[in-house]
Amino acid sequence: MINFLRRANKKSPGNFSDTYYQLYEELTDGGGFFTHLSNYNLKLNDLHKELGNVPNQPGLRMLYLKAKCNELVVAYISQLEKDREKPYSSGLTKNQMDAVWQAIDVIKDNLTENYTVPEIAKMVFMSPSQLQYCFKAMFNQTVNEYILNTRLELSKQLLEDPAYYISDVVYKIGLTSKSYFSKIFKNKYHISPSHYRRQHLKPIQHESIEY
Repeated sequence: MINFLRRANKKSPGNFSDTYYQLYEELTDGGGFFTHLSNYNLKLNDLHKELGNVPNQPGLRMLYLKAKCNELVVAYISQLEKDREKPYSSGLTKNQMDAVWQAIDVIKDNLTENYTVPEIAKMVFMSPSQLQYCFKAMFNQTVNEYILNTRLELSKQLLEDPAYYISDVVYKIGLTSKSYFSKIFKNKYHISPSHYRRQHLKPIQHESIEY
């Protein structure tokens, strides 16, 4: 795990909050260095990518960065705790890891295609068994488990959007059965899609009209 706290402090020490600075001091013992080799965490990977989608508006830009920094710190601490229970180990080569990230791009960009494991493996020049092994080593999930979890994570975002009905969400994540979607969603999140939607539905944004 790269040291986000140390980099943040180095880039903008004047804006570093007292809470973060105290945490930074505890992790580094005041020496300014902290290195931790971590297991792979998809949430952290996605958060780093989201840092590149900063809004252009000056006011929103700072709020967005602060919010993402808060998410990153929480995610890093959470991963650090998990790694204490299960130390890092992969044993994969760089080429194998690169192939897995390519497979992830294929999956995320084509959720509605319902590609099989052999089809995905062929696209990244691996055998199906090799791809399964690498996914288990990196994420402790099979390829199909990863696909299912990716679909469910996307479904949460779509359910919060008033532009989509639940039937639309089912289609957009690559499923065909609304009842099956409800079943797997409830199994994972312990709440039905309809209840989740009612709790998290974002208000409709109305454009102001000048007369």
